Amino acid sequence: MSSIFPINFSSISRNMGLRFLSVNVRGVNIPHKRTSILGFLQSKAFDFAFIQESHLLKQHNNLLANKHYRVLASSTATSKSKGVAILAKRRLRFDFLGEWSDKAGRIAIAKIRDERGSRPDAERPISRI
Repeated sequence: MSSIFPINFSSISRNMGLRFLSVNVRGVNIPHKRTSILGFLQSKAFDFAFIQESHLLKQHNNLLANKHYRVLASSTATSKSKGVAILAKRRLRFDFLGEWSDKAGRIAIAKIRDERGSRPDAERPISRI
C-alpha cells in the first residue's frame, strides 16, 4: 500500500486477540486513497483504527465508513486540515456509550463497553481489552 501513497504507520498492536492500528493518512479526500486505506484495514483484519490527519470536513466524516468499518468518533477542523477518527469493525459487538471531540480536529474519544459479557455465543467479546 505504501507504493500507492505515503503513509506513516505509527503503531500496530495486538491485545488479547484484538488488532489496533494508529496511522497518519495525510488526507483521505481522494476516493481511491480512502478505498485503499479501508481495503488495507480489512485485509489485515484490524478491529480498531485510529486515523490521524484525515483532512475531512465535518459533513464528509462518514466517507471513512464502509460495509466493514464504522466511525465511532471523529474531530474535524473548519478547513481541510487536521482531523482524527476512530474506526471500529462492524462485526464487533459492544455497547457504544458515547463520544467526545474537540473543535480543532485534534482529539476524538469513544467510550464503549462489552455487550455480551461472558456469553458463549458472543463473537469476539470486547471485554478482552
